[in-house]
Amino acid sequence: MIVPKRWSQDAVLSLLAVACFAAPLQAEEKPIHVEAVLEDPSIYLGEEVTYQVRLLNAREPQRPDLSALEKDFSVTPAGDQSRNNTTEMYVNGQWSRKEVLEHVFLYRLASKRAGEIALPAPKVVVDGKTYVGNPLTLTVKESEKQDTVLVETVIAPKKIFPGQAFKVTARVTGTGRGSNRR
Repeated sequence: MIVPKRWSQDAVLSLLAVACFAAPLQAEEKPIHVEAVLEDPSIYLGEEVTYQVRLLNAREPQRPDLSALEKDFSVTPAGDQSRNNTTEMYVNGQWSRKEVLEHVFLYRLASKRAGEIALPAPKVVVDGKTYVGNPLTLTVKESEKQDTVLVETVIAPKKIFPGQAFKVTARVTGTGRGSNRR
C-alpha cells in the first residue's frame, strides 16, 4: 500500500481498523426448514398431546397453517418461542459470525377418534413462499374399560393443630374383579 507522506502511520492504522470493523460480517444464508415434532407418538382417546412446529432460518416467522389437522383434532395454540442466537468471534485476525434462527410454535392436540392418524405436513409461508414440513403419525388408543374405584380417606384425630402428628387411612373399594380390597 502506497501512503502519501502527509499521512501518519497512526492514521493509516485507524483507517484500516475502521474498514475492517465497519464491513458487514458475512453470515451464510441457510435454507428455511420446517419440522414437526410430537411430544408422544401414542396417546389415549381423551388425552392431549403437544405438537411443535419448528421453523429454522426464517427472519420473520409466520404461524403455520394447521387447518388440515382440524378434521381429526381439536387444535389449541399453546404459545410460541423465539430461540434466535448470534455468536460473533474474532480468531486469528478473522471475524466470523454464526446466526441460528429458530422459532417454535406449540399446539395442544386432542384427537376426535381412535386409530393410527396421519398428521399432514405443516405449511408455513415466509416472504410469499410456502415451505412444507414433515408428516407424522399418531397412535390414538381407545381407553380400556375400567372398574369403578372409590377412595375414602379418614384422618384421626378429627381436629389437629400445627405440628401435631396424625394418622391418614385410605380405604379403596371398587366393583369388578378384586373389589373390596384394602
